[in-house]
Amino acid sequence: MPTTSSSDEWVLIKDDDLVYKRRKRHHPTRPCPINPAPDLEAEERERRERKRKALVKLRDKYRREIGIWDELVKRMGEAEKRAREEEEKTENQDQMQKRVEGGVGVVGREYGELIDGILVKVESQEAIIANLTALCDAAEALCAAHEERVAQSFLDLPIWRSPCELMSSLCED
Repeated sequence: MPTTSSSDEWVLIKDDDLVYKRRKRHHPTRPCPINPAPDLEAEERERRERKRKALVKLRDKYRREIGIWDELVKRMGEAEKRAREEEEKTENQDQMQKRVEGGVGVVGREYGELIDGILVKVESQEAIIANLTALCDAAEALCAAHEERVAQSFLDLPIWRSPCELMSSLCED
């Protein structure tokens, strides 16, 4: 018969008409805590700090964006002002030419002056269009950056991380 030492103690187990032997389990003298008591105040502080950082980041992002839009509005106002000045300048030149000639002049000269006036107007319109094109490019760059941030925010969602992190983020709030 085999000898039994203190480490080789066996116990008979009866489970639903099935009888078997297994080694006796030794329980430690003091139980090990499964989950230490969570520090609720520390968790609340951490949650508030994360929330504050997120809000500060959002505030800074919106401030930068508002600054960019203010600059675009300023450029647009300057472009409109230059266009009005150019238009007034060409109108003044046309009026001066008409006064100088006093209604008496060669037909070819009148057409030449008319063409010059139209040419000045077209050049001012070309400058306006160039300014608007630059503004549209800046607005398009803003929109592309915004779309990139939105796409990145979806990629940063916890669902793309490990399942454990997903569960912990779902249980946070």
